Amino acid sequence: MYERAGDLDRANYRLHLNADGGEALRRCLPEQLHRLHLRTSRPTARRQFTLALGPDLTEVARPHLGPPNGGPRPHAAADNASLRQILRTGIEDAIRFDAPVAGYRADHSLVVLELAGGRAVSGDVLVGADGIDSAVRVARLPNLTPVDTGTWVGYGRVPLPAELAARLPDAVFDGIAAIADGTGTLLTIGAWRPEQPVAAACAELAPHARIDPTADYLTITGSLAGDDPPSEPAIAEAVRDWHPVVRELVDRIDPASFFVHRGRRLPVPPPWPAGRVTLLGDAIHATPPCFGAGANIALWGAARLAEALRRAARGETDPTTAIAGYESDLRDHVFPILRIAAGLRSPTGSR
Repeated sequence: MYERAGDLDRANYRLHLNADGGEALRRCLPEQLHRLHLRTSRPTARRQFTLALGPDLTEVARPHLGPPNGGPRPHAAADNASLRQILRTGIEDAIRFDAPVAGYRADHSLVVLELAGGRAVSGDVLVGADGIDSAVRVARLPNLTPVDTGTWVGYGRVPLPAELAARLPDAVFDGIAAIADGTGTLLTIGAWRPEQPVAAACAELAPHARIDPTADYLTITGSLAGDDPPSEPAIAEAVRDWHPVVRELVDRIDPASFFVHRGRRLPVPPPWPAGRVTLLGDAIHATPPCFGAGANIALWGAARLAEALRRAARGETDPTTAIAGYESDLRDHVFPILRIAAGLRSPTGSR
């Protein structure tokens, strides 16, 4: 596994998991690590849906974006840094950091991966999971390029001590609270309070796992239309007439946690012939920000692809046929979500 970043211990933020993501983790993780994931996640919300709220925090709608919430504890909220550390537990020696991909060469029986600096490695298949700016996608599907959504997205974290939690409305803890005012400003707020403290869960379930402790927090994501990247003051100005609780939370954003990026997505590609090279996650189906589907469909796809490649490894099928089945699953299950996400501008679907 080759990772372009220097490490995976990035800033903490809340990661919404629905039935797609939750069930994929159950199927792919060893039992003890899956239990650790559940213990270090926010428990299933009291009401299992997104709450669409107005600026005064009145409920507008209850859109359920994604599959029904079936299966064991699928609708939870993980801390992204903790989940990364759980996912790499036991396979640390297989990950090579600071190894960006430059391209690849492939024929009917072999794939040669070209890394920056001139190094090359070979294998039976290549899975490009290298994000919306995927170097693998550029070579595999050169006509599939990101689309600018016309928005900037700011991410921040608000520490959640008990005194603040006690003053917040129930909506903040009932799932994802998505707040829009019809002008292009969208704020999503989600709480992360694990079922059990990370250190205690690790000691009980996986003493060998290195999971960093994290205090309770709220993730606030602000999507603003415009050409200039938003600052924290810009988000505060955009919500100055909103409910006082919202204004207070924006004011409490930890400056060290705040970052922005330009909102982009990938269009749905036309069908392509299967081969020994395929794509996963944002490299093939990056959704608009604030939709809450990206990580879930990436995990769903990873589980499907892993099952397909295991069949090939057992000799039950050949790698190209296995990959063709996975890519067919993407077209049937993921690409419809991508089309829906491309048409949304707010939780209620208004533009």
